[in-house]
Amino acid sequence: MSTDLIIKKLKYRRTANPARAFAMYVCQEYGNMSLRNIKQLFGLGHTGSASYSINKIRHELGRGKWKKEEKD
Repeated sequence: MSTDLIIKKLKYRRTANPARAFAMYVCQEYGNMSLRNIKQLFGLGHTGSASYSINKIRHELGRGKWKKEEKD
């Protein structure tokens, strides 16, 4: 998946983009980025949008929805 597909907004507001949400999570957890910086990087209107996406990924990680991919 290209960086452009993750960072830019989709044309349709309601279309889910799990890779984009996961990228926001990684930016905060491992990049120590603030919600304000994530909002600017991903072109969001509100920091709450980033917060919602990040918390959704945290919840899904806790439920085991995201699995670590093993490379051979």
